Amino acid sequence: MRTRKVLTIILFLSVTLSLASFRGGQYFPSIHPAAAPAVNFPIDLDASSTGQTDTTVTASASQGSTFRVGAVISGSNPAIGTPLLFSPYIKFVNSSDIDTWANGKAVINDTNNNGIYDDGIQARIAGTINPPAPNVKLMVDPKVKFIDANGDGAWQFPEIVVYDTGGTGLFAANDKLIAPSVYGWQFAINYDPTVLIPQANPDPSSAYPDGAGNTVLLGSGTSLCPVYGGTNFGGCNWNAAAAANQGSSFVSTLVPGKILVGFTFLPPHNATFINTKALLANVAFEIIRKPASPITLTVSDIIFIDVDSQQTISTVVAGASASETITNDPPHANIIATKISAYVYSFSGTGSTDSDGTIADPAGYYWDFGDGTQDLATTGATILTHDYNSTCDTGCPNGAAFGGLFTVTLRVVDDGGATGSARDSNGSPIVNAQPSHTSLEIVVSKGPTVILSSSPSTPSPGDAVNFDGSSTTDDVAIASYSWDFGDNSPLVTGATATHAYSNPGTFTANLTVTDSLGQAKSMTKLIIVDAQPALTVTGPSTALTSQIVTLSLASSTSFPGGSISTIKIDWGDGKTDNLSGGSTSATHIYTTAGTYTVTVTSTNNNGKSTVKTLSMTVSAPASGLDLTLIAEIAIPIAAVVAAALVLMRRRKKPTAQPK
Repeated sequence: MRTRKVLTIILFLSVTLSLASFRGGQYFPSIHPAAAPAVNFPIDLDASSTGQTDTTVTASASQGSTFRVGAVISGSNPAIGTPLLFSPYIKFVNSSDIDTWANGKAVINDTNNNGIYDDGIQARIAGTINPPAPNVKLMVDPKVKFIDANGDGAWQFPEIVVYDTGGTGLFAANDKLIAPSVYGWQFAINYDPTVLIPQANPDPSSAYPDGAGNTVLLGSGTSLCPVYGGTNFGGCNWNAAAAANQGSSFVSTLVPGKILVGFTFLPPHNATFINTKALLANVAFEIIRKPASPITLTVSDIIFIDVDSQQTISTVVAGASASETITNDPPHANIIATKISAYVYSFSGTGSTDSDGTIADPAGYYWDFGDGTQDLATTGATILTHDYNSTCDTGCPNGAAFGGLFTVTLRVVDDGGATGSARDSNGSPIVNAQPSHTSLEIVVSKGPTVILSSSPSTPSPGDAVNFDGSSTTDDVAIASYSWDFGDNSPLVTGATATHAYSNPGTFTANLTVTDSLGQAKSMTKLIIVDAQPALTVTGPSTALTSQIVTLSLASSTSFPGGSISTIKIDWGDGKTDNLSGGSTSATHIYTTAGTYTVTVTSTNNNGKSTVKTLSMTVSAPASGLDLTLIAEIAIPIAAVVAAALVLMRRRKKPTAQPK
C-alpha cells in the first residue's frame, strides 16, 4: 500500500500578526517577496505533530506523484501581568465623538509622527477592514499600549498592541487585544522547469487519491479563540472548508520555475483574527512531467501577507526548505467521443496511457458526463452509450441547460494511485494542463430544423417574393438567419425576407440558420422566375356558317431553355382545341350564326400563361341556301353528266359510205 506523506510547513508566530489595510475590489492577496530567514519561524513537516523537530520528508520509490503543502500559524494570549509600554507613535482614527479608542477604530503606527494618516507610509496595526482616508487626523489614547517583546522601547511589527482598560501598565484578563486580522497567506514551490512541471490545486476540494486529505483544510480553531476584550467566541473561524466567499490565487512562471499560491477571504467576509494555533490551508500538487530518475522539489518562501499592495510585511519570512522525492509518473488521460444521434454519445478512454504502470479497467476510469451523472470506476474505459435525453428528461441532475454544451471529463488512476485534477482560482478544473485529467466539450443538440417557404410559386421579374423561415425549430435558441437568394445579391438576415429578381431564370435560394451553440443547418429551394409567354393570334373577324375559319398562331417564351407546352383555343361555341406548343394554326367551322369570343391561351413549361381574345361574327349565307351543301351535291352530278356525254358521242360515230 502506497505511503502518503503530508508535506506541511508550519509557522509559529510568538505574537499576533499585524496586517495592512484591504483595498476595495482587490480580492486576492498581494504577493510579497520573502525576506531573510528568521529563527523564530521553524517548520514542522507533520501537521499532526506537536513537535518542531522535523526538517525533511522521505518518500519511498512507490509513493505517488502528488503531495500537499500547507501553513500553520499560532499566537498566544499575553501572560497576566506582562508589562505594557506606551508609545506616542501608536495612534488611532477617531471615527466617533468619543476621543478614546474603542473596538473597530483603526490603530496606526504614525511613523513620521505628523498626526495625520499618510496613505502608503504609516502601517495600519488593526481596526476596520477598510483603510482610513488619506490625511485623516490621528489621535493618541494613553491606554493604547504595546508589549515590548524585543526590549527596544519602540513598537515593531508584530508586537502585540493592547488597550489597558484599567490603566495599570500590566496586562490583565479584561484588557482588550487590539488584534490584527489575517486575510490570507502565500507560499512558493520552486522547481527546475527543464526537469519537471508541477501543477497545483488551490481549490476547496482535490481529487488526488494519493495527495493526503481530499479537502483544503482551513484551520483547527476552537471556541477558545479570543477577540477584543478576551471573549471566547468568533475569533478563529478557520475550521470550515473554503466557500463561495473565499478564494485562492495561483501564479506560475517557468523561468525561474516557481508556483506562487495564495489564499484570501473575499468580501463580504471579514478578515479573520488569529490568536491561537490554526492550520490555514493545505494545497495539493501533482508533478506533471516526472523525470526518469528521482529528483527533489523545494518548498520555500512561506509568507503571511496583507492585501494592501503598498505594504510589505518584510519581517514575516520563509522558514527552512523541505523536499520530497517524486518517483511516479501519473497516467495520461485521453477521450474520444462519437456522436451516435442528437442526444446520444459513446465515449472511449482506451487511448489513455501510463508510462510506468497500468490503468485498471474499470477501476482506474472515472467519468463525469457534465449533466450531473458520473460513472466512477464502474463501466471502465469504454462507455458504449450515454443518452443525455434520458438523463435530462425532467431536467439535468446538475441543472445544466438541455440541449447545450456539456463538458465530459475523464480522470484516470494508475496502479500506483497517481492521478491529477487541478483547479483554477475560480474552482474550474485545469483539465487539459493535467495528464491524468482531461475534458472534452460536446454539443448535445439536434441543431436547427430549417423550414423554408416562399410565395408566389413562380414569380415574374420584378415581383416581390416573400421568404419565410420563422417555422424553423431548435432545442436551443436560434442565433441568426442568413438568406442567399442565388442571384449574387447581398445576403439578408432575419427570420423573414422579401426579394425581387430582375431577370427570368432558375435560382437556388438558401436559408442558413445558426443556433446559440454554433450549429448551422441550411435548406434550399429552387425559385423559378419567368415572364409570361409572347402570343400573337391573327384571323378573320367575320365568317359564314359552315365556312372553315383559320387562325394563325405564334407563341414563344423568354425563359432560358424554356418552351411552349400547350396552346388552348376556346372557340366560344362550347368547343375547345388543345394544341401542341409548336402549333402555328388552327381551324374551326361554326354551324350557327352569332358573335363569338375566341380565347387563345399559351402556357410554357413553367406554367406561366398568356391569354389573347378576338371577336368572331358568324353569319348565314345570303340565298338562304347552304352553298357548301350545294357544292357538295353539284359536283358529283356534274361528273355523272360529263361521263354520259362521252359515252354517247362514241356510240354515234358516222359510218363510212361506199364509193
